[in-house]
Amino acid sequence: MILKQFRVRKGEKREMEKIRMIKKEPQDEVPCRKGCPAGIDVPKFIRLSEQGKFEEALAVIRENNPFPSVTGHTCLAFCERKCRRGEIDAPVGINAIERFITDQVNGKLTRKMGKRKSPGSLVGIVGSGPAGLTAAYYLAAQAGHSVTVFEEFPEVGGMMRYGIPFYRLPKEVLAYDVDYIKGIGINFRTNTKIESPDRLQKEGFDAVLWAAGAGQGYKLPIPGADLVGVLVGLPFLEAIVAGTEVKVGKKVVVLGGGNVAFDCARSAMRLGASNVRIICLEPRDAMLASRDEIEEAEEEGIVVHHSNTVKKIIGHNGRVMGVECVNIKTFWFDDRGKAHIDPVEGSEYILPSDTVIFAVGQLPDLEPIRSTNIKMTARGTIEIDPSYLSTSKKGVFVAGDVITGTSSIIEAVAAGKKAAISIDRFLGSNILNFNNAILSEESSKWLGFDERILDIGRLSQPVLHGKERTYNFDEVKLGYSKEMAKREINRCLHCDQSILLEVDIDKCTNCYTCQLTCSLVYQGMCNPEKARILIGRDEINYSSECVAGCSLCVQHCPQDALLLK
Repeated sequence: MILKQFRVRKGEKREMEKIRMIKKEPQDEVPCRKGCPAGIDVPKFIRLSEQGKFEEALAVIRENNPFPSVTGHTCLAFCERKCRRGEIDAPVGINAIERFITDQVNGKLTRKMGKRKSPGSLVGIVGSGPAGLTAAYYLAAQAGHSVTVFEEFPEVGGMMRYGIPFYRLPKEVLAYDVDYIKGIGINFRTNTKIESPDRLQKEGFDAVLWAAGAGQGYKLPIPGADLVGVLVGLPFLEAIVAGTEVKVGKKVVVLGGGNVAFDCARSAMRLGASNVRIICLEPRDAMLASRDEIEEAEEEGIVVHHSNTVKKIIGHNGRVMGVECVNIKTFWFDDRGKAHIDPVEGSEYILPSDTVIFAVGQLPDLEPIRSTNIKMTARGTIEIDPSYLSTSKKGVFVAGDVITGTSSIIEAVAAGKKAAISIDRFLGSNILNFNNAILSEESSKWLGFDERILDIGRLSQPVLHGKERTYNFDEVKLGYSKEMAKREINRCLHCDQSILLEVDIDKCTNCYTCQLTCSLVYQGMCNPEKARILIGRDEINYSSECVAGCSLCVQHCPQDALLLK
């Protein structure tokens, strides 16, 4: 970052009565932070990273997300969809910067969050996925409650550990965050299946959070679904992560269009399949999987059949031999989640295959809830107060995929935070606060801009070559180097900052060049009235849409009449 102002006039005496100054106030809700489900203060951690204060940057992220290492590698980056730099060329690579920060600190802080005095309440949490561990972290670390987490599997982490392949989330990356959370002083009881919330209440827990997630895959009720060679996505992925020997044929067909389907397809390729195809209902532009996942799969040679469905699985001697597919015009889901499909007549075709993997969605196991007197909805889901995530049974709360269905890790983190706040209030503590940024006065100051800020294009993370990565489970994305991270950080427009614009009235000729340039970049037209800033002798105003950080008006003023401070 070039730490200087634009067009500093050395030795020039400026008469202040000829200078008009207007101030752009920081936005109340910065788009990137508002776009993050967990409310991470993106501008602050970017600004700290810009100054090389990586531990402080990581502390800012942890205030709202205890899994910065995990999300740095796997997040769907909702923040980038709102980034105002995207209005100019492409969003800032916020997710890659987050990963870079955690790489610099190895996923750990040297200064941990202090534990507050315990109010003496016991909290039992069922499920150690992102929602459960997030709630546990904040209830223990900030509110000081005594928390015990119960996990059915041998290790904690939920679907972060057992549902995401190593090429996307290496186990050591998850370990950084899990070990940090364990260091807070939470009790963990693995290999423990809890039959109902009643059990924990009888054991003396003052509050119970059910965050068991949606961990049950299923098959569609189509002919041939019970043939040998037909698998279900989540158990398939769990077996791979657990190190169990998993065999697939050479020709694999995966049913589904979400990230789990692509994880199954890419994992099958790494297990030795030579021909892998994905059948999904959605057209390409409406697929549920992330764009990176789709593109990387296609680079690896996986073929996606869009707007298609499978009518039946064809078998011979009890084994899979192929699938009969059909093109579809449209589809929709009714209130009960049942799919209604309008096929294209005469478009049936057969794909030879020896392995079929169902990855059409995941369901939560609600039997432990049904066994209590907790109220359920007509659709068979848990009836909750959405504001507090509380159930009809006093002291029992729910969070995460168990109520929302499959979601992203950062959305589960947001749910865990919400549940932690509600539980803390229920216990009479009301301590939790997620708005105390770890920032010094120096680190919050505006640092200026690179004069060529708009010429810096977005940098994609380097990745393993498509052919190299299909033979192993090595991580595909390699992360930014220091030089790349610095360059990407410098693309941030700092739209959260308060900035002062000086206008030299004697030099301003009302030529409208600043406004023409602004309207061209942001509106695609040369119309001064569409500019985000109005500058002239008689009228000087920022519009609510102005980000100022792009500095277009200053850079393109032919009279050198503008100065940003």
